[in-house]
Amino acid sequence: MENRTDGNLSAALVREEARNLILQAALLARDAAASISGSTNGASCDKIEKQLDEFDKELDDKLPLCLSQATPEEVRDLLACSKCMTDLERIGDLLANFSGRATIVGPRLDQEDRRSFSEMATLLEHMLTEFHQSFSTRDVAHALAVFKSDSQIDRLRNIIYIRHSENPEGATRQDSFNVLLMAQALERAGDHAKNLAEEVIHLVTGKTARHLSHNHKESYQQMYKRWLGDRKRRIA
Repeated sequence: MENRTDGNLSAALVREEARNLILQAALLARDAAASISGSTNGASCDKIEKQLDEFDKELDDKLPLCLSQATPEEVRDLLACSKCMTDLERIGDLLANFSGRATIVGPRLDQEDRRSFSEMATLLEHMLTEFHQSFSTRDVAHALAVFKSDSQIDRLRNIIYIRHSENPEGATRQDSFNVLLMAQALERAGDHAKNLAEEVIHLVTGKTARHLSHNHKESYQQMYKRWLGDRKRRIA
């Protein structure tokens, strides 16, 4: 009995450490996105990517030691942290990839592409801020707000693809290959940020985001209000 108590205490401690690692990693990923939104080069992305890799390894090293002794609630939290760290580490990789290609393309990027990339990075920064808030407070509303930004990132990615692949204006385009890969990197980073929001929703509600919605035309605010109403009725 004594060993099991010690194990539970250890699991509780690791869970707290895991949560803190996720919050730190989210801020790092947000800072990487912010560095790109302010300047396409994103000079700090490589350093942040390495830090996120270290966080990922640190969490991987901690989890196996306590999962077998953890309570079901602790296991659910720890597995959620593991999934979130994987997505955050991947966001770091994608932003570093974007930054590396931006260094190659350099000043040859035209203003339209610079503006689109800056908007995409700003949206990603916002998504990571919302995730940080939702994860720290278990607030579903902030998690749901991430989905709107992801759809906007997809729209900007599509505009860049049309501009460089279909080129309806017949304009002279440079470095289209790198530009398309850079757009893809930001779009995929947005997908991983959406995964983060979905993980919070599942952690808090026990349901996936799509199961919260009965109507695809329902806004995220309406979805959240309906979920709150359903929860209040269940409690009553």
